[in-house]
Amino acid sequence: PGISSFNAGELSPLLDGRPDLAKYPAGCSVMENFVPTVQGPARFRPGTRYVGDALSHSVRSWLARFEFSDAQAYILEFSNALIGFFTNHGRLESAPGVNYTVATPYTTASLVTADGAFAISNVQTGDVVYLAGGGVAPQKLSRLSASSWTLAELVIDDGPFMDMNEDDTITMTVSAISGSVTITAAAAAFTADHVGSLIRIERNATEDIQPWMHTKDYALNTLVVSDGKTYELIDKHGETNTGTVQPTHTRGSAMDGLVEWEFKDAGYGVAQITGFTSSLIVTATTVTDLNFPDSLIAVGSRRWNFGAWGEHNEYPIKVTLWRDRLVWAGLRDVWLSKAGEYEKMAPDDFNEQLTDSAINIRIQSRDNNAIRWMASTNALRIGPAA
Repeated sequence: PGISSFNAGELSPLLDGRPDLAKYPAGCSVMENFVPTVQGPARFRPGTRYVGDALSHSVRSWLARFEFSDAQAYILEFSNALIGFFTNHGRLESAPGVNYTVATPYTTASLVTADGAFAISNVQTGDVVYLAGGGVAPQKLSRLSASSWTLAELVIDDGPFMDMNEDDTITMTVSAISGSVTITAAAAAFTADHVGSLIRIERNATEDIQPWMHTKDYALNTLVVSDGKTYELIDKHGETNTGTVQPTHTRGSAMDGLVEWEFKDAGYGVAQITGFTSSLIVTATTVTDLNFPDSLIAVGSRRWNFGAWGEHNEYPIKVTLWRDRLVWAGLRDVWLSKAGEYEKMAPDDFNEQLTDSAINIRIQSRDNNAIRWMASTNALRIGPAA
């Protein structure tokens, strides 16, 4: 009888002589260049067409997808130190016959993992692609127009951070609270690899400054700690004691019910290390003021932590989006941005952890395997190599 369906596809030779199976009459011993359909017909397989040469014939290229909309889509070609672009069935050109490219920090070697896979993880949101991997700092690829793109290191100046220092004998002393500063450690803490990374320094515990208390008589211009923040008594308004409304504001001044307190600082500051002098001394530029009152600059703080990203520790190797957070992964750490603010990694807001604050997680597992993939579904799924 005639064959009316090929939807069983290609059958194994082990099924030869098995006409008793329902799929047997609809199968083929060999099916090449055709795709079976559930309706029955076998369709000629789709293919590709040549639209242009690779950027280089001497090194391997990798392709990634960029789709802003149905009408605006690109294929990105990652080659040695370059990204090229395909769109509208051809190469994007800067001039007739001249490929349009963007320089990158990714060498041929850094584009490939040890097991031969593409090393650059990427996730797109709107006109921006965030890139991780290749042994370099995270990058941000931006489409400025249909034929104009830029690639730059992603600048995040509020985190993420490593764990807090646990050795109370290693204090950090700063030369000033803002601008270009010198940071001096009480014991060896720095290496040349710290250059470019962040450091966060907090005021020591509240014994350094007395806490705010209600119904207490403070002298004018007294500094107190309230809700983890520093306030200065600027006006007593003829009163002797404080009121009962604890100061928690983060700008300007406010009354506690009786006297007036001015917000001074959040109790911490962040700086980017710019120069290495020795294991005890580095120079840095403040991102937010290193919030020590002038009288306490020389005391030093035992509450400090280095940024998590840099040559001194690691760079992210994977990136994805999940529940309106940008998610980065290192070998065993996962860092989630602030909700709705993909380039903010602050772990708290004025020393207060909020529901939208950034999140740092150390993955705990039975086996000490490195993270190799992330999948964003109803849950954030993370896994090691198979």
